[in-house]
Amino acid sequence: MNYILKNMLVLWFSTGLLNIQRIDWKSPTILVERVAQYESVHQIKTLTDLKNRLGSMRRCFIYTHSTMPYEPLVILHIALTNSVSSNINELIKRYKTTINEDKKEFDVTKCSNAIFYSINSCQKGLQQVDLGNSLIKSCVRLLLEELPNLKSFHTLSPIPKFKEWLDLKIALRIEKKNDIFNLEKCFRQDELDFLREYFRTDDFAQLIQRIKGCINSSKFKKAIENFDTEKNDFLVKDNDFKLNSALVGFLTRACSFYLFYEKKNGYAFNSVTNFHIKNGAQIYRLNFGADQSENGWKSSYSLMVNYGYNLDDLDYNCVNYLTSKQIKVSDIFEKNISNFNSSKI
Repeated sequence: MNYILKNMLVLWFSTGLLNIQRIDWKSPTILVERVAQYESVHQIKTLTDLKNRLGSMRRCFIYTHSTMPYEPLVILHIALTNSVSSNINELIKRYKTTINEDKKEFDVTKCSNAIFYSINSCQKGLQQVDLGNSLIKSCVRLLLEELPNLKSFHTLSPIPKFKEWLDLKIALRIEKKNDIFNLEKCFRQDELDFLREYFRTDDFAQLIQRIKGCINSSKFKKAIENFDTEKNDFLVKDNDFKLNSALVGFLTRACSFYLFYEKKNGYAFNSVTNFHIKNGAQIYRLNFGADQSENGWKSSYSLMVNYGYNLDDLDYNCVNYLTSKQIKVSDIFEKNISNFNSSKI
Protein backbone atom coordinates (compact mmCIF):
# COMPACT_ATOMS: atom_id res chain seq x y z
CA MET A 1 0.00 0.00 0.00
CA ASN A 2 2.80 2.41 0.92
CA TYR A 3 4.55 1.65 -2.39
CA ILE A 4 1.37 2.37 -4.36
CA LEU A 5 0.72 5.59 -2.44
CA LYS A 6 4.29 6.76 -2.97
CA ASN A 7 4.04 6.19 -6.73
CA MET A 8 0.78 8.13 -6.83
CA LEU A 9 2.35 11.06 -4.97
CA VAL A 10 5.35 11.02 -7.31
CA LEU A 11 2.93 11.21 -10.25
CA TRP A 12 0.75 13.95 -8.75
CA PHE A 13 3.74 16.03 -7.66
CA SER A 14 5.99 15.49 -10.66
CA THR A 15 8.07 18.56 -11.43
CA GLY A 16 6.18 19.18 -14.66
CA LEU A 17 3.11 20.01 -12.59
CA LEU A 18 4.93 22.25 -10.12
CA ASN A 19 5.54 25.98 -10.21
CA ILE A 20 8.89 27.49 -9.25
CA GLN A 21 8.68 30.93 -7.70
CA ARG A 22 11.17 33.41 -6.27
CA ILE A 23 10.19 34.87 -2.91
CA ASP A 24 11.32 38.35 -1.91
CA TRP A 25 10.13 41.01 0.51
CA LYS A 26 7.43 42.10 -1.96
CA SER A 27 5.93 38.61 -2.37
CA PRO A 28 2.47 37.84 -0.94
CA THR A 29 2.56 38.05 2.84
CA ILE A 30 1.29 34.52 3.32
CA LEU A 31 4.21 33.08 1.32
CA VAL A 32 6.75 35.22 3.19
CA GLU A 33 5.27 33.95 6.46
CA ARG A 34 5.52 30.36 5.23
CA VAL A 35 9.23 30.85 4.43
CA ALA A 36 9.86 31.84 8.05
CA GLN A 37 7.57 29.15 9.43
CA TYR A 38 9.14 26.25 7.53
CA GLU A 39 12.80 27.19 8.10
CA SER A 40 14.14 24.21 10.07
CA VAL A 41 17.88 24.41 9.32
CA HIS A 42 18.72 27.93 10.56
CA GLN A 43 15.88 29.38 12.57
CA ILE A 44 14.42 32.76 11.59
CA LYS A 45 13.76 34.61 14.85
CA THR A 46 12.88 38.16 13.85
CA LEU A 47 11.56 40.19 10.94
CA THR A 48 15.10 41.51 10.48
CA ASP A 49 16.34 37.93 10.07
CA LEU A 50 13.65 37.30 7.50
CA LYS A 51 14.40 40.50 5.60
CA ASN A 52 18.08 39.55 5.48
CA ARG A 53 17.24 36.11 4.02
CA LEU A 54 15.21 37.81 1.30
CA GLY A 55 17.66 40.68 0.64
CA SER A 56 19.36 41.77 -2.57
CA MET A 57 22.32 39.39 -2.09
CA ARG A 58 20.05 36.44 -1.35
CA ARG A 59 17.65 34.35 -3.36
CA CYS A 60 14.80 32.26 -2.07
CA PHE A 61 12.92 29.88 -4.35
CA ILE A 62 9.95 27.63 -3.67
CA TYR A 63 8.00 24.88 -5.39
CA THR A 64 4.20 25.09 -5.22
CA HIS A 65 1.45 22.98 -6.75
CA SER A 66 -1.36 24.57 -8.73
CA THR A 67 -3.91 23.15 -6.27
CA MET A 68 -2.00 24.69 -3.31
CA PRO A 69 -0.59 27.99 -4.63
CA TYR A 70 0.13 29.42 -1.17
CA GLU A 71 1.60 26.29 0.39
CA PRO A 72 5.32 25.72 -0.41
CA LEU A 73 6.44 22.14 -0.97
CA VAL A 74 10.20 22.81 -0.86
CA ILE A 75 12.09 26.01 0.00
CA LEU A 76 15.68 26.73 -1.08
CA HIS A 77 17.78 29.61 0.31
CA ILE A 78 20.78 30.87 -1.68
CA ALA A 79 23.48 33.44 -0.90
CA LEU A 80 25.35 35.27 -3.66
CA THR A 81 29.03 35.69 -2.77
CA ASN A 82 32.51 36.04 -4.24
CA SER A 83 33.95 32.99 -2.50
CA VAL A 84 32.95 29.56 -1.20
CA SER A 85 31.50 30.42 2.21
CA SER A 86 33.02 28.78 5.27
CA ASN A 87 30.91 30.31 8.06
CA ILE A 88 27.12 30.18 8.30
CA ASN A 89 26.99 33.28 10.50
CA GLU A 90 28.23 35.35 7.59
CA LEU A 91 25.21 34.24 5.58
CA ILE A 92 22.49 34.53 8.22
CA LYS A 93 24.01 37.14 10.54
CA ARG A 94 21.59 39.26 12.48
CA TYR A 95 22.10 43.00 12.42
CA LYS A 96 20.24 46.18 13.18
CA THR A 97 19.31 48.09 10.08
CA THR A 98 20.44 51.71 10.01
CA ILE A 99 18.91 54.63 8.19
CA ASN A 100 21.31 54.09 5.28
CA GLU A 101 21.07 50.30 5.26
CA ASP A 102 18.19 50.13 2.80
CA LYS A 103 19.90 52.66 0.53
CA LYS A 104 22.96 50.49 -0.03
CA GLU A 105 23.17 49.17 -3.55
CA PHE A 106 24.84 45.85 -4.28
CA ASP A 107 26.06 44.88 -7.69
CA VAL A 108 24.97 41.25 -7.71
CA THR A 109 26.10 40.90 -11.32
CA LYS A 110 29.69 40.75 -10.06
CA CYS A 111 29.07 37.79 -7.77
CA SER A 112 30.86 34.62 -8.84
CA ASN A 113 29.48 32.09 -6.34
CA ALA A 114 26.06 30.84 -5.36
CA ILE A 115 25.85 29.13 -1.95
CA PHE A 116 22.87 26.89 -1.15
CA TYR A 117 22.72 27.17 2.62
CA SER A 118 19.26 25.86 3.52
CA ILE A 119 16.75 23.53 1.89
CA ASN A 120 13.52 22.56 3.59
CA SER A 121 10.94 19.94 2.67
CA CYS A 122 7.75 21.54 3.98
CA GLN A 123 5.18 18.76 3.73
CA LYS A 124 5.78 15.65 5.83
CA GLY A 125 3.68 13.50 3.52
CA LEU A 126 6.00 14.33 0.60
CA GLN A 127 9.36 13.72 2.29
CA GLN A 128 9.81 10.48 0.34
CA VAL A 129 9.24 12.34 -2.94
CA ASP A 130 12.56 13.78 -4.16
CA LEU A 131 11.72 17.38 -5.04
CA GLY A 132 14.89 18.97 -3.62
CA ASN A 133 17.14 17.70 -6.40
CA SER A 134 14.89 19.13 -9.09
CA LEU A 135 14.52 22.46 -7.29
CA ILE A 136 18.30 22.91 -6.96
CA LYS A 137 18.88 22.25 -10.67
CA SER A 138 15.98 24.49 -11.69
CA CYS A 139 17.35 27.29 -9.52
CA VAL A 140 20.80 26.94 -11.09
CA ARG A 141 19.26 27.49 -14.51
CA LEU A 142 17.32 30.55 -13.30
CA LEU A 143 20.38 32.02 -11.60
CA LEU A 144 22.51 31.62 -14.71
CA GLU A 145 19.85 33.40 -16.76
CA GLU A 146 19.81 36.28 -14.28
CA LEU A 147 23.52 36.31 -13.39
CA PRO A 148 25.64 34.86 -16.19
CA ASN A 149 28.85 35.71 -14.30
CA LEU A 150 28.22 32.98 -11.74
CA LYS A 151 31.06 30.45 -11.98
CA SER A 152 30.47 27.98 -9.15
CA PHE A 153 27.68 26.50 -7.08
CA HIS A 154 28.26 25.08 -3.61
CA THR A 155 26.34 24.33 -0.46
CA LEU A 156 27.18 25.14 3.14
CA SER A 157 25.58 22.17 4.81
CA PRO A 158 25.13 20.85 8.34
CA ILE A 159 26.50 17.46 9.38
CA PRO A 160 23.73 15.91 11.49
CA LYS A 161 24.57 13.18 14.01
CA PHE A 162 28.36 13.44 13.64
CA LYS A 163 28.83 14.12 17.37
CA GLU A 164 26.56 11.21 18.27
CA TRP A 165 28.53 8.92 15.94
CA LEU A 166 31.93 10.07 17.24
CA ASP A 167 30.87 9.68 20.89
CA LEU A 168 29.93 6.07 20.11
CA LYS A 169 33.27 5.39 18.39
CA ILE A 170 35.20 6.88 21.30
CA ALA A 171 33.20 4.76 23.76
CA LEU A 172 34.07 1.61 21.78
CA ARG A 173 37.76 2.56 21.80
CA ILE A 174 37.77 3.25 25.54
CA GLU A 175 36.27 -0.21 26.07
CA LYS A 176 38.96 -1.54 23.71
CA LYS A 177 36.45 -3.11 21.35
CA ASN A 178 37.36 -3.71 17.71
CA ASP A 179 35.95 -1.29 15.17
CA ILE A 180 36.63 -0.49 11.52
CA PHE A 181 37.27 3.15 12.47
CA ASN A 182 40.87 3.58 13.60
CA LEU A 183 40.90 6.61 15.92
CA GLU A 184 44.70 6.76 15.92
CA LYS A 185 44.57 7.66 12.21
CA CYS A 186 42.81 10.92 13.13
CA PHE A 187 46.09 12.32 14.45
CA ARG A 188 49.40 13.22 12.86
CA GLN A 189 52.35 11.63 14.62
CA ASP A 190 53.56 14.96 16.01
CA GLU A 191 50.08 15.60 17.43
CA LEU A 192 50.01 12.20 19.12
CA ASP A 193 53.45 12.75 20.63
CA PHE A 194 52.38 16.14 21.99
CA LEU A 195 49.08 14.84 23.40
CA ARG A 196 50.75 11.88 25.10
CA GLU A 197 53.19 14.22 26.77
CA TYR A 198 50.48 16.79 27.61
CA PHE A 199 48.18 14.23 29.25
CA ARG A 200 51.08 12.13 30.57
CA THR A 201 49.87 8.79 29.28
CA ASP A 202 50.92 6.32 26.59
CA ASP A 203 47.70 4.33 26.88
CA PHE A 204 45.54 5.39 23.91
CA ALA A 205 42.26 4.44 25.62
CA GLN A 206 43.08 6.80 28.48
CA LEU A 207 44.30 9.43 26.05
CA ILE A 208 41.13 9.43 23.96
CA GLN A 209 38.99 9.60 27.10
CA ARG A 210 40.79 12.78 28.18
CA ILE A 211 40.53 14.19 24.66
CA LYS A 212 36.78 13.58 24.77
CA GLY A 213 36.63 15.60 27.98
CA CYS A 214 38.51 18.45 26.30
CA ILE A 215 36.40 18.67 23.15
CA ASN A 216 33.22 18.72 25.24
CA SER A 217 34.50 21.40 27.62
CA SER A 218 33.28 24.98 27.78
CA LYS A 219 36.93 26.07 27.62
CA PHE A 220 37.44 24.52 24.17
CA LYS A 221 34.11 25.89 22.97
CA LYS A 222 35.17 29.36 24.11
CA ALA A 223 38.52 29.03 22.35
CA ILE A 224 36.78 28.24 19.04
CA GLU A 225 35.19 31.71 19.10
CA ASN A 226 38.64 32.92 18.00
CA PHE A 227 38.89 30.43 15.14
CA ASP A 228 39.09 31.95 11.65
CA THR A 229 37.21 29.64 9.28
CA GLU A 230 38.72 31.27 6.18
CA LYS A 231 42.31 30.84 7.35
CA ASN A 232 41.50 27.59 9.15
CA ASP A 233 43.52 28.76 12.12
CA PHE A 234 43.19 30.51 15.47
CA LEU A 235 43.32 34.30 15.52
CA VAL A 236 44.81 34.29 19.01
CA LYS A 237 47.67 31.87 19.71
CA ASP A 238 47.52 31.53 23.51
CA ASN A 239 49.07 28.94 25.84
CA ASP A 240 46.55 26.31 24.73
CA PHE A 241 47.05 26.95 21.01
CA LYS A 242 48.94 23.70 20.36
CA LEU A 243 46.39 21.61 22.27
CA ASN A 244 43.41 23.25 20.58
CA SER A 245 44.99 22.89 17.14
CA ALA A 246 45.49 19.15 17.73
CA LEU A 247 41.85 18.83 18.81
CA VAL A 248 40.65 20.69 15.69
CA GLY A 249 42.76 18.38 13.50
CA PHE A 250 41.35 15.32 15.25
CA LEU A 251 37.72 16.42 14.83
CA THR A 252 38.24 17.41 11.19
CA ARG A 253 39.79 14.06 10.21
CA ALA A 254 37.22 12.08 12.18
CA CYS A 255 34.42 13.97 10.42
CA SER A 256 36.06 13.33 7.04
CA PHE A 257 36.01 9.60 7.78
CA TYR A 258 32.37 9.87 8.83
CA LEU A 259 31.32 11.56 5.59
CA PHE A 260 33.38 9.48 3.18
CA TYR A 261 33.77 6.00 4.69
CA GLU A 262 30.80 5.47 6.99
CA LYS A 263 28.19 3.68 4.84
CA LYS A 264 24.69 2.28 4.93
CA ASN A 265 24.02 -0.39 2.30
CA GLY A 266 27.11 0.87 0.48
CA TYR A 267 25.94 4.49 0.28
CA ALA A 268 26.84 7.46 2.48
CA PHE A 269 25.52 6.98 6.01
CA ASN A 270 24.92 10.68 6.56
CA SER A 271 21.56 11.61 5.04
CA VAL A 272 22.64 15.09 3.86
CA THR A 273 25.78 13.67 2.22
CA ASN A 274 23.74 10.96 0.52
CA PHE A 275 21.26 13.55 -0.80
CA HIS A 276 23.90 15.80 -2.39
CA ILE A 277 26.16 13.03 -3.72
CA LYS A 278 23.11 11.34 -5.23
CA ASN A 279 22.41 14.66 -6.99
CA GLY A 280 25.88 14.52 -8.59
CA ALA A 281 27.75 16.85 -6.23
CA GLN A 282 31.17 16.26 -4.72
CA ILE A 283 32.42 16.73 -1.15
CA TYR A 284 34.40 19.94 -1.55
CA ARG A 285 35.63 21.14 1.86
CA LEU A 286 35.13 20.73 5.60
CA ASN A 287 34.87 23.92 7.66
CA PHE A 288 35.64 23.77 11.37
CA GLY A 289 33.95 26.47 13.47
CA ALA A 290 31.41 27.14 10.71
CA ASP A 291 28.35 26.81 12.96
CA GLN A 292 29.01 27.81 16.57
CA SER A 293 25.35 27.86 17.55
CA GLU A 294 24.17 25.51 20.28
CA ASN A 295 22.68 23.22 17.66
CA GLY A 296 25.91 23.31 15.65
CA TRP A 297 27.88 22.06 18.66
CA LYS A 298 25.35 19.40 19.60
CA SER A 299 25.22 17.92 16.12
CA SER A 300 28.74 18.32 14.72
CA TYR A 301 31.15 20.17 17.05
CA SER A 302 30.64 23.30 14.87
CA LEU A 303 31.72 21.59 11.61
CA MET A 304 29.92 22.21 8.33
CA VAL A 305 30.70 20.98 4.83
CA ASN A 306 30.63 22.43 1.32
CA TYR A 307 29.29 20.20 -1.44
CA GLY A 308 30.29 21.36 -4.93
CA TYR A 309 27.93 21.27 -7.89
CA ASN A 310 30.06 21.18 -11.04
CA LEU A 311 27.44 21.40 -13.78
CA ASP A 312 29.53 19.45 -16.29
CA ASP A 313 30.03 16.49 -13.92
CA LEU A 314 26.63 16.12 -12.25
CA ASP A 315 25.24 13.34 -14.44
CA TYR A 316 28.47 11.32 -14.41
CA ASN A 317 28.90 11.65 -10.63
CA CYS A 318 25.28 10.69 -10.03
CA VAL A 319 25.45 7.54 -12.18
CA ASN A 320 28.83 6.58 -10.73
CA TYR A 321 27.48 6.88 -7.19
CA LEU A 322 24.28 4.95 -7.82
CA THR A 323 25.97 2.14 -9.75
CA SER A 324 29.46 1.92 -8.22
CA LYS A 325 28.79 3.66 -4.88
CA GLN A 326 31.78 5.95 -5.44
CA ILE A 327 31.79 9.33 -3.68
CA LYS A 328 33.45 12.15 -5.62
CA VAL A 329 35.70 14.40 -3.51
CA SER A 330 37.89 17.44 -4.18
CA ASP A 331 41.66 17.53 -3.76
CA ILE A 332 41.12 19.74 -0.70
CA PHE A 333 38.95 17.17 1.04
CA GLU A 334 41.09 14.22 -0.03
CA LYS A 335 43.95 15.50 2.16
CA ASN A 336 41.76 14.91 5.23
CA ILE A 337 41.34 11.20 4.49
CA SER A 338 44.90 10.46 3.36
CA ASN A 339 45.72 8.90 6.75
CA PHE A 340 43.07 6.22 6.42
CA ASN A 341 43.83 2.96 4.63
CA SER A 342 40.95 2.48 2.22
CA SER A 343 41.88 -1.15 1.69
CA LYS A 344 40.56 -1.89 5.19
CA ILE A 345 37.27 -0.11 4.70
